[in-house]
Amino acid sequence: MNAGRTYHFRERRKPKTPIPQTPGKNFYTALDDEHAKAAINCRLPALTMTDLEQESFPDYRTPRTNRKVYLRTRNYICAQWLKTPTERLTLDSLLTSLRNNEIVGVKDDEVVTDAYMFLDRHRHINFGLIPEGKKEDRKEGVSRRPKIVVIGAGIAGVTVARELGNIYGNCDGAVMPEIIILEGRKRVGGRIFTFPLHTKAKGSNTGAGVDLAAQIITGFEGGNPLAPIMKSQLSLPIYHLHSGPDHCPLYDHDGSPVPPQSDTFTNTLFNSILDSACNTIIHNGVPAVITKGKRIRQDPNPDGTSPSLGQMFDYHMERHEQWKGLGAQEVRLVQWHLANLEFANAARLDRTSLQHWDQDDGFEFGGDHAMVKGGYGQLPHAYAFTGTPLDIRFGKVAETISVLPVEESTNEAEVPKGMVKIGCRDGSEFECDAVVVTVPLGVLKNRQVTFDPPLPIWKQTAINNLEMGLFNKLVLVFPRMFWDPKADMFGSLANPVEVGKHKIAGTPDNVKDLSGYAAARGRFFLFWNLYPVTKTPVLVAFISGEAAREMEKESDMTVVKKAMEILAGIFREKGEASVPPPVETIVTRWSRDEFARGSYSYIAKDATGADYDNLAKTVGGKIFWAGEATCRSYPATVHGALLSGFRVASSISDALLGPIQHIADKRKQTPSTTKSPPNTTLCPRGCGHILSQTESIFDHLNTHTKAEAQRAVSLASRIETSPDSTGVASPSATTSNHAKSPTPDGGPAKKRRLDNNEGAEEEVEEIPHIPSAPTGGRKRKEPKSRESPIDGFGLFQQEKTEALKKYMEDNGLVGIAEYNTLVVAWWGQIPVEEKKEYERKEKEQRRKERGMRTSPRAAGRTPQPRSATWFKEGAFKESESDWVSSEEEEGQ
Repeated sequence: MNAGRTYHFRERRKPKTPIPQTPGKNFYTALDDEHAKAAINCRLPALTMTDLEQESFPDYRTPRTNRKVYLRTRNYICAQWLKTPTERLTLDSLLTSLRNNEIVGVKDDEVVTDAYMFLDRHRHINFGLIPEGKKEDRKEGVSRRPKIVVIGAGIAGVTVARELGNIYGNCDGAVMPEIIILEGRKRVGGRIFTFPLHTKAKGSNTGAGVDLAAQIITGFEGGNPLAPIMKSQLSLPIYHLHSGPDHCPLYDHDGSPVPPQSDTFTNTLFNSILDSACNTIIHNGVPAVITKGKRIRQDPNPDGTSPSLGQMFDYHMERHEQWKGLGAQEVRLVQWHLANLEFANAARLDRTSLQHWDQDDGFEFGGDHAMVKGGYGQLPHAYAFTGTPLDIRFGKVAETISVLPVEESTNEAEVPKGMVKIGCRDGSEFECDAVVVTVPLGVLKNRQVTFDPPLPIWKQTAINNLEMGLFNKLVLVFPRMFWDPKADMFGSLANPVEVGKHKIAGTPDNVKDLSGYAAARGRFFLFWNLYPVTKTPVLVAFISGEAAREMEKESDMTVVKKAMEILAGIFREKGEASVPPPVETIVTRWSRDEFARGSYSYIAKDATGADYDNLAKTVGGKIFWAGEATCRSYPATVHGALLSGFRVASSISDALLGPIQHIADKRKQTPSTTKSPPNTTLCPRGCGHILSQTESIFDHLNTHTKAEAQRAVSLASRIETSPDSTGVASPSATTSNHAKSPTPDGGPAKKRRLDNNEGAEEEVEEIPHIPSAPTGGRKRKEPKSRESPIDGFGLFQQEKTEALKKYMEDNGLVGIAEYNTLVVAWWGQIPVEEKKEYERKEKEQRRKERGMRTSPRAAGRTPQPRSATWFKEGAFKESESDWVSSEEEEGQ
């Protein structure tokens, strides 16, 4: 698994239209509000409620005062926990702060309780390796407690178990489920594997550790949960990587250094061609490039004829005006960048989706890339064994997952009612109420686990559509360093191999042959200097693309020999008499690992990001799924696997404890007074239902879940259509991994105001001409005449709308939450004098509007969406689109 995927380690792609005075995509750092920053660092939008928050607390959506008070409270709680993430933040301490007037503008203990319970349940606070809370594992008169089996002790599996314990540590009186983890290996971590070397580290009596899979953390900023866990809770030493070509020199196939001007030129050319490829759609069977407007992601063709990223890159490269004039070295440089792109996807580009390969780019965390001194394996080990060790059964290879039916299954049921049974290779069996499957996608695709009854079609389709990629490493330990210790890495260009002609439909006959490059470019294309994290002379060579699979067929000796020839050529040119032979070597072959069957997932030609969502969905309410391949926002990463564990722990807790709801509504509910007869078990939700010994607790809990979903739809419908509703479109891509709100419909609703919240500020009103998320949303209702404060901010918003829209389009940002964060950041950075000028202009504008009895919001103009301009294949000049633009549709 890639520890944090990016397509280029040497130079991150920059936004095309950066906002002035804002540091690129890390615009969150510009916020001067400590609590707003804390919310973002807890994976929440600072200025809006997430869809899940609105589902849980519809009363806080409207009126505006309620929402403002809730957000202020929620952000304050995030800030309090991040001050000391090594400790468990308690509700009692927050209520004490409330009584001491430390939460500005909040007087209501209910909103504090609601916000705290939501943040804790959904793992925005109190996650990781915090002190254990009080957990009950038995109750008088209860014969059994819920039993859950987790298959796999990788980071996703141990996270599910640990975070369930963290959640129950805050649930007085609730019986903690029994959790057993079955692991086929003799260790934890899965594809996080720090291998101990025999060679001793400098100044140490023990050998260093080298990461054979996950290695890089691609930024701690903007909400990465690894930040508080690794930096604060574990206090692990972190080495931050340098960026830019100076810290990753490139060498040609003969060992000669690549001139900086050639490097810069081809880097620009590569990005240009990649942009053209990514903005290509197939229109009437012909490639067309969108040069304006938002990128269109077409769904795959049902017949499997969709073009791949590799095909379309070659298509545009061979037609690029500078292609025929490139020299041999420049061609090799472009191919080196493609090898790096194949590393990011762990796949050959001709098998990678053109439209969806980068669907997760808009979610990436900010900050420098980093490595962990001592190895990444410290993370899963700490999750498994810190405090009370998790119950992990090593050497248990799960081969069957079946349901023991207690009644005839209906046609509608995905899974019959009954306990779940897991059968292992050694003949042992485990019965449980629910199972969490965290095995890698490669194991599922290889059909190493059999399900009875078979998985539903939609789940099988997701498994079939997604692919398991492959990426390998060669570890070389030397007796001494002979490379530049200041360089974190250096690259090597490959010569093509003879494998025959490579043709794409429509390719002219006189273009250069690219076939040999595809097979060779990933061979040792990058060498990593691991001395900074191991204190040992270690180089790790990366092998990507087709070369990663082909080199698994070769012996260790052959692989090492080929790498040493490349190093000898590079350092002979640098005056090194001879490169010393390695004293220790390791060659990985992840596709042959029976517990992985590959490195990390990628989106193949026939897949979309929706397949990640379908792989994450629970089957029958009792077969849960976690792992990097179930996290659409952060696939192929350690933090993605970790977040999937958060999601499942929250989902299981919602089922057993009931979903988070407004505390006032919960207090109105009358708990069941039914007493459990001897040796029986009552429903953990308190409805009084007596569970039989052969009945899965989760089968009964599904009845609660369905009823709660229906009530949530009804309540959300009434809130949405109420006269006071703000009509703010929900963010189309929230940081939560939970399902979005159902489509609302219905009648009026009762609304509750927090009238006792003295000093609560009125929420800044959203201006009506900001576009809603592309996925849709209800149009705003114009409010009754009501004037906002005159401070220049409203006028500033109006003037900068187009620039912000352009920035968001170019950087894949959508939704009112992203817009609000951006505009506040930008406003906070302009000089005071400029703010005063905006205030003066706005006052003048307001005086004119008063004469027309029209509020500034009502006077706002909605800019028309831009239509796409196309470059058609063949002429490659600007021409009219054959499609009807949004403006033309409105006029028809």
